[in-house]
Amino acid sequence: MAVVLFVITMKSSESGKSLTELLVVIVIIGILASIGLPMFLNYLKTSRLVATIHQVKAYTTQSRYDAITDSGIKTVCILEGKITSTTDGNCHNKSIKSLPSGVTLDIPNSTLKVIEVFRLNQMNKTKLKFSTQLRKLTTVQNPEALRDWCRSLKSQLIPDPSNYAKGRYRLWLFHEVDFRNGQLSKGYFDDRIYNFSQRVYPGCDIGLLTFGGSLADSKISDGRIDLHRDHTYSNPKAISVNLGEAIFSYGEPEQTDYLLQDGDITEFNCKVLHAVKEIITPERFSLVFWKLNESKGYKPLT
Repeated sequence: MAVVLFVITMKSSESGKSLTELLVVIVIIGILASIGLPMFLNYLKTSRLVATIHQVKAYTTQSRYDAITDSGIKTVCILEGKITSTTDGNCHNKSIKSLPSGVTLDIPNSTLKVIEVFRLNQMNKTKLKFSTQLRKLTTVQNPEALRDWCRSLKSQLIPDPSNYAKGRYRLWLFHEVDFRNGQLSKGYFDDRIYNFSQRVYPGCDIGLLTFGGSLADSKISDGRIDLHRDHTYSNPKAISVNLGEAIFSYGEPEQTDYLLQDGDITEFNCKVLHAVKEIITPERFSLVFWKLNESKGYKPLT
């Protein structure tokens, strides 16, 4: 702009523009074009790529939801710059939608098999003299009341020190176990949750409340836990109460993914490999109850 002003101040009193002025203007336009055009083209390329990513993500997310809802498999197909999803794995002769033009995917012809998620089913094996069957027992009669109780304890949740559950917040109920030395101490107790625990698992004497979602002070509790077997403090039988929706991975030697729905009360063998793989809802609480393993020296504290 300074150059333009300089040229203007030097122009003659005659009307019109001099050749020098025109050349300067042309040079400036050329410089601006050489800088701006590549930036504009790069912006178009980036916009198309972002649009493609969002579209593939939307198809994958919807297909995953359909797989969970229908207890089946959905396949996302990317064929020659077009995308579709199918239930039979056949990507041809389908109604397909074009991706944004000008975008080439790393794998132009590929299929993304969306994870197969079954509703609760059964396995007929035993481990440590307790069935490895994962089964739904019933549902919570008043999940909102129990959820409100869980919310009232969010301020008492603390970070889980377990390497399997980094970023998760939890609260021990009735008893607490220090995995570093195996020491048992008293945990949080109130009559309401204790009475509830005895209805779903008579005789249980230890429990764990975990949370996935937002906490105070902009903190986030991840809510997930990697594949693991529970410590020897507990007997094999575990009862899980689920508030929200999550994907529970369970089984040996291979794991199967199960959809835990809001209010589900399930029974599983905690000595079988298991994990909370994904939190689906914005907020998810989990209550798990066990009986202390007295044969290993873990006796209830009085």
